[in-house]
Amino acid sequence: MLFKRYCNTCANQGAFQDGSPGCAKFKIKINPEKDFCSWHSANNFPVCAFCQEQEGLVLIKLNDSWHYICQNHFSILYTCQTCEHISRCDFNNDTTEQPYIIQQVRQGNMILQQQVKNPNMVSRHCSTCHCSFGDKNDCFKESYSNESGCPNWQLQKELLQ
Repeated sequence: MLFKRYCNTCANQGAFQDGSPGCAKFKIKINPEKDFCSWHSANNFPVCAFCQEQEGLVLIKLNDSWHYICQNHFSILYTCQTCEHISRCDFNNDTTEQPYIIQQVRQGNMILQQQVKNPNMVSRHCSTCHCSFGDKNDCFKESYSNESGCPNWQLQKELLQ
């Protein structure tokens, strides 16, 4: 007896823009309950390595291996949200001094006061931090946390499942 593998259990089953069922391999309309072929694929659908979603996947190489990533996670890849260093901040964890001080600047007859980062704390912590950049040791997390491009970005190990 020949066992028929119907399209409703095939990994190549998809849908056209109008929602009607179709075969992703041959780009033809199908009846998933009645149609079958010798190209039936029982492999599971690929899923996002972060959230297990199956929609809108992109194949990308991370940590020397290939992973499928959904569009939502792809948009935050290489940003602070997915970086190994996001929770580490010695500047914020140091309680030996005030992290911020009031700085006075004289402009003509006016004296402006503004809160700035304590320069002692900045020189102590930010000069060696993975998240600092530039001559002023600006913090990438504070300035560009939703943008990609940090040269020290590393994927959080616990994100990949």
